[in-house]
Amino acid sequence: MALSALDFEEIKQLHARYCHTLDFGDIDGLVSCFAPDGRFEISLVPGHPATRQGADLPRSPAGVKASGHGRHTTLGSIIDGDGDSARSVSAVMMTCDFGPPAGKGEVTRSMVCATGLYTDDMVKVGGRWVYANRSFGGDETPEVVDRRRQTPLDIAHVDAGDARPGLSPLDHEAIRQLLARYGFALDFEDYDGFAGCFTDDGSIDAHNPSDAGGVSHAQGRDRLRHFAVSLRQELRGHVRQAAISPVIEGSGERAQVSSYAFVTTDYGKAAQPRQRRKAELWTTGIYRDEVVKVGGRWLFSKRTFRQDTLPDVGALVGRPAGFQLFAG
Repeated sequence: MALSALDFEEIKQLHARYCHTLDFGDIDGLVSCFAPDGRFEISLVPGHPATRQGADLPRSPAGVKASGHGRHTTLGSIIDGDGDSARSVSAVMMTCDFGPPAGKGEVTRSMVCATGLYTDDMVKVGGRWVYANRSFGGDETPEVVDRRRQTPLDIAHVDAGDARPGLSPLDHEAIRQLLARYGFALDFEDYDGFAGCFTDDGSIDAHNPSDAGGVSHAQGRDRLRHFAVSLRQELRGHVRQAAISPVIEGSGERAQVSSYAFVTTDYGKAAQPRQRRKAELWTTGIYRDEVVKVGGRWLFSKRTFRQDTLPDVGALVGRPAGFQLFAG
């Protein structure tokens, strides 16, 4: 039996609960996120993953370090499975607050400390979703990044079923996972998977001041694939792209989506003694999308991106938060 909208929501709540219990040092709560024989693995040092299972979970690297002014945030997940088991891939961002500035030259007190990926296998125990296995790989770890590159995403698109008069909870979830899939496919250099996020004649317009002429346009899956290849030549590395805070409106056949683009990068180098590694928020922007349902699967028919540094983004201030796509 396919996962229901409620299953998807409960799994995302599990991901959120894990972050909260970890950040607040609630070790019992952290352990309760796992099955009785659940396993946690973390890869921070190449070739030396640390693993805890079952009764050893309270001594896991995650549990031992669950203190301080840190926050784990799940930026997006893709999930599939059946009624009793599921799997997911999630991007995570870790932020830290280092307290008052040390001097006049220090202008920030909080920063992105690291980014990475959770890869999860989950099961239902007593009617509740828990982790059978949770694995974390930091984006600064070369073996983690290299293993992901050019590896097709093996998690299926959400099947949202036949079109209905209005958007169902499953439609909303399928659209949110499409937004996440776009970022994963691009970040992992899964170019066929990237093009597969669009309809056959789907298009993208990316407005970026660093581009010659300011606009990159691609339409059709072959050109979309070439677009992804050219973009990754610029972004290749430890980059995570997420569409957050999506607003979705439409029918069961066609919808419009407005979301914020959030791009992080992890360089894997310490910037100061109190910072474990150098990661940062690289850029932000706005996505405006038209999505359509094709055979139960939601796909982009048109995606438009505007980087926040472009002057015309400022022209949106004070205007109604509508869903009109940007002109041009």
